[in-house]
Amino acid sequence: MKMPTKNTIITSLLIVVIFFIFIFSHESRGGYDKVFVLDNSNFNDDILSNEEEKKMTLENVQKVPFNGNCDSCDFFDKDNIIYSKRNGQGSFLDVNNERLNYYGINILNLKTNREEKLIPVENKSQRFIIPSPDKKRIFYSEGEEILEKDAKYKEEENKSYIYNVKSKEKINIPYKTFIKWMPDSSGYIGIKDSLFLQDFNKGISKEILDYKQLKKIENIQEISIAKDCQNIFIQGFKSDEDFSSYIYNVNLDKPYEANLVLKGNIKRIEAIDNNNLIFSGKYWGEKGLYNYNLETKEIKKLLDGDIVLFKLSNDKKSIAYVVKDKDGNNILYAAKLYKNSISESVMLYKNLFIKYYTLNWSEDNKRLIAAFYEEKEEKDNKIYIFHFR
Repeated sequence: MKMPTKNTIITSLLIVVIFFIFIFSHESRGGYDKVFVLDNSNFNDDILSNEEEKKMTLENVQKVPFNGNCDSCDFFDKDNIIYSKRNGQGSFLDVNNERLNYYGINILNLKTNREEKLIPVENKSQRFIIPSPDKKRIFYSEGEEILEKDAKYKEEENKSYIYNVKSKEKINIPYKTFIKWMPDSSGYIGIKDSLFLQDFNKGISKEILDYKQLKKIENIQEISIAKDCQNIFIQGFKSDEDFSSYIYNVNLDKPYEANLVLKGNIKRIEAIDNNNLIFSGKYWGEKGLYNYNLETKEIKKLLDGDIVLFKLSNDKKSIAYVVKDKDGNNILYAAKLYKNSISESVMLYKNLFIKYYTLNWSEDNKRLIAAFYEEKEEKDNKIYIFHFR
């Protein structure tokens, strides 16, 4: 019998190795083909970081077993996520004579896929859940359903609460006053007749701006707080100006002093640190994501394009953002922030419709949860968790 030659054996081994590489690469996709795509087209060449340790690396993608309409979602702890969806106790007829459930707050265990209601309530909707950065407290609102047919809306019947995860107790806070958690979860910034800090650690409420100063700002659109928990940035707009936002800075050590730092066609702001502010919008006639340095007054473009929304991680070192491409499609990306620049991005999902409160980072800054529709007409959201290294 003729023995196989050395070349024949080597060729056969190579064919086997290539076959297994193909099989394993195909299996690892797991039916999910919208990740691990790098795209530099949205970036300025001079700000791209090519060092490996500063790149965003996607480890795996987890699809959450979810059916329903998700109003807001976030991480609850290591093994659980929290969201509000229409499965609350009781139902009602809406303006189109369709029967809908009220929104309820739910917790889903990612290991067992078991869902349970956090604080069941009859014939009211629980919405707008905003966990603190350390996920130990949860803000939410509870009240009437605005879609209910022939409902006589009474704002005084609506309530806002802060729920303590450990004690499972909730405290009632004045309705429509909560704005933003402090970065260290020690309290929150709120607004009523004045802008104030509610400090849980000290058990006090501290006025930041009084009524007259708020009148000058007119309409507050957004508030962002630097990591030092001292510098607050306020985004306001004037009722008679359609496209301009005014950004003010207030230091908690010097309350009642709101200093104007920037004006422009600005959509959203986020403070990185005491001296740097990220904002999306239109500047110099160009849409994009920009960094503003308070000391040097320098404005630097980080991303080109129409930025629909963006979210910074708790440590301010990572960013998730949605950009609208030339064809009008929304694309979700993630990237690292390094020295006020953005690394090469990882494309996470194409063609999605997502809201600000359905995109959030975990406490350890390594996971990103996103709930969205692929089509506007869809009734059920998809929820994915993106795990990063």
